[in-house]
Amino acid sequence: MVSYLSGLLLPFFLVPLVYLFYRARRVSWYAALGTAGGGLLALHLLLWGLEGWDPAWGVLVGMNLLLLFLWMGGLVFLVEDVLPFPRFTRLIVITAVAAVVTGLVVAVGLAWGNLAELAYTMWDRVLTLLGGDVFVEDLSSQERMETFSVLVQALGSSLFVWYMVILAGNWYFGWLLSHPGMSLLAGFRAPAWFLWWFLLSFAGFLLERFVDLPLGLAFAVRNAFAMGLVIYGVQGVGVLSFHLRRLFPRGGSVALIGLCVVSLFIPGMNLLVGVLLPGLGIAEYWLVLRPRKES
Repeated sequence: MVSYLSGLLLPFFLVPLVYLFYRARRVSWYAALGTAGGGLLALHLLLWGLEGWDPAWGVLVGMNLLLLFLWMGGLVFLVEDVLPFPRFTRLIVITAVAAVVTGLVVAVGLAWGNLAELAYTMWDRVLTLLGGDVFVEDLSSQERMETFSVLVQALGSSLFVWYMVILAGNWYFGWLLSHPGMSLLAGFRAPAWFLWWFLLSFAGFLLERFVDLPLGLAFAVRNAFAMGLVIYGVQGVGVLSFHLRRLFPRGGSVALIGLCVVSLFIPGMNLLVGVLLPGLGIAEYWLVLRPRKES
């Protein structure tokens, strides 16, 4: 189980692929991409086979593979000039397409298969592996179902935020490695149209507090709002990074990023950071916090 779940870390291996894109020939880039895709497919089929082709494991294998290939496909469209949009817009479009594809796959699995039952069976096994048979026996079927429901709600509300963060993060760190001594963070600025995205998703988020929205729409609203918070949070970090680089040319940005990451795990501080940084990013539409130029 541990060896299989370690496959969830494989998206971080997109960093070397980004480095190759900027440093190697296109033939090498596509060869590496194809080799990585084939290796992932073979690895997942092997691990599934070791479990006796169990349908419940097949659900986990299939969803994990779907996400991995969506990341790899998203990377291609993010780095290549296939779509006629700036890279930021491409990132939003790619994330939206990934959400639609995953939603369709889940909907088909629920409508014409026993996806929900298999997913619940898989969750029961995960509980057994984490807590042992005694722990699971102490939980009633209702308690197990409640924990499963909480997991589904958490995944549905944040899955595509994480998809966007991991895709953009892999691209950014791969870009940094291939462009030593350069940084994009201090100059990052979301386009003006994205403010409408944030305001509409925020209105939907508030509406959900009073009206029961369909589950799919509720997940879309939560993800869209969280994406806005993350992006404007990064813009707020960019504002602080710009001024820190002027005061501390060496290591100022790195120290700031490290401080923000650590703060997210401190109760109370995480709420403060989660409000102040996006607020700083949004305020830049009306206040001159650094020289205005295109990101």
